[in-house]
Amino acid sequence: GGEKNGGGDCHFKEDCGGGDGRGGCVQGEDRGTAEGGNVNEVALEEELKLEIEEEAFESALFCCLSRYQSVQGHGFQAACSEHVMRVLRDRLGVTHECFASPLNCHFPSFCSAFPDTDAAFGSKGSFWQWAPPRAPGKAGSRAGGRFLPGSFQANPPFVAAIMLRMAERIEGFFAQAEAEAEARSQAAVAEARGEARGGREHAAAAGAESAAGVKTAFLPTSSAWRGASAASSPAAAGVAPLSFAVVVPGWLADPGIAKMLASKRLRLRLNVPQADHGFCDGAQHQRRDRYRESPYDTLVLVLQNDQGARRWPTTTPKKSAGRGRHGGGSGGDGCGGGGGDDGDPSIKAALLRAFAMAVPTTAAAARRAREGRGFADADGGGGVYKGKNKRKQHAAAAAAALQGVAGEKMHRRNQDGSVKKKRRKPRP
Repeated sequence: GGEKNGGGDCHFKEDCGGGDGRGGCVQGEDRGTAEGGNVNEVALEEELKLEIEEEAFESALFCCLSRYQSVQGHGFQAACSEHVMRVLRDRLGVTHECFASPLNCHFPSFCSAFPDTDAAFGSKGSFWQWAPPRAPGKAGSRAGGRFLPGSFQANPPFVAAIMLRMAERIEGFFAQAEAEAEARSQAAVAEARGEARGGREHAAAAGAESAAGVKTAFLPTSSAWRGASAASSPAAAGVAPLSFAVVVPGWLADPGIAKMLASKRLRLRLNVPQADHGFCDGAQHQRRDRYRESPYDTLVLVLQNDQGARRWPTTTPKKSAGRGRHGGGSGGDGCGGGGGDDGDPSIKAALLRAFAMAVPTTAAAARRAREGRGFADADGGGGVYKGKNKRKQHAAAAAAALQGVAGEKMHRRNQDGSVKKKRRKPRP
């Protein structure tokens, strides 16, 4: 031990051999102090990092709120309620929204109109540049692999040109998935033909060697060709299951909606009466009331390819009535193209109930009419921010009244001056 160790000045184990047996070496205490300093530094770094992240979040939030405030179109930023989204998730496996914003999205994966301000909150960018996710491509290839299975919800702005473009883009995804599967199938057939050709050449050589008395392996010439024939269909090549649940107004004459109604991939069609449902207000973060009534009837259209219809059936087979809820089992007759009116009544009933849960109360509707935030009849016939417009009108009226008073005083002054001029006597 020694007096030095007993004095507690030992900091390292090799200096004292672990202490003098009396606890004179305070190595553990000194080490704790050193580690405590490191912990304090780490804590300070973490605190600084949190402050930076909080500042970045507040900056991103300010930019996002300012962008949507400048749009001033709360109606066309409305979204399906969380009740509808849960039904779409549970029954149809929906995990992505094609038209949303950080203020009204339900799923963490969504597309939005302003990627520059919305990316910080999880936006995947604009729907017009987005595509269903793909599997990783081959090494050294820039192109991605085949489409991954995906089920999506699309509730676009109720603008005819946008809805038509959306319908064309969705149909394009289906066609692209089938075309790529067909290309892979043809490539597989060509590869199998090459193997078969090589097998025939090998068989010919083997026959010649056999005739010469040499034993050799024999490769059947038809096995590869049989494999190629089995892989010649797009289904065998692997068309990805795709599904789109589209929510649009009940404008049957609209070109985009008419295009979807005539699609061979339409699996379910549901009409929701205007009075029986509502939407989440696009400015719910500034409102006392979360929901607003729908101005129109709403159409729910489910578009799927055959693989999507089998994975997320809109009809429930009679023998397995409970499997359709979780996307299992076969789609039965409902997997065929066209029609769409023979959907499972339970799915339709669930959607109708979910839409009805967003109907605003009578008091909420009265508050909306009183506040006058919007151009609809339900807003009391006002403009956006009716209260501000009223204040502007009152201010303008007050200014006009002041101008009228000032003008009247000036007129009186002019009249008094003219009278005085008339009464003034001419100088001699």
